[in-house]
Amino acid sequence: MKSKQEIVDGLRGFTSSTPLHSVDQHPGMAMTPGVKWLVESADCLWLVDRISVAQHLKSIKKRLTGLQFWSFARDGIGGGRLNLTTRGGSKSPVIEESIKCVDFPLDNIQLIVSNKVILLPGEYLHK
Repeated sequence: MKSKQEIVDGLRGFTSSTPLHSVDQHPGMAMTPGVKWLVESADCLWLVDRISVAQHLKSIKKRLTGLQFWSFARDGIGGGRLNLTTRGGSKSPVIEESIKCVDFPLDNIQLIVSNKVILLPGEYLHK
């Protein structure tokens, strides 16, 4: 696993959403090069898995038909939990939960899902 600073610095370099990489355990889902790099650098396949599994939830299918904004934020400095919030076009959260996670190196990360593709915000902006 890379250090927090290496990951933060590395994520800034991703601005292209191609080529796409399949999410092996979730047919139909894909991730961009930046998300793949994050998974490998932060050892966080669970993050992509959590987003992919949620795509089958009724609340997601019903309330999030367009872009999905996923936010993971540590609950305090050095906290052992990440607070997950998922939003669509409105400011109201569709999913809010706390995930036990002591080894994730970042304090927060935002990801976007568009047409079953998981992207970093910088990759979406340059899509």
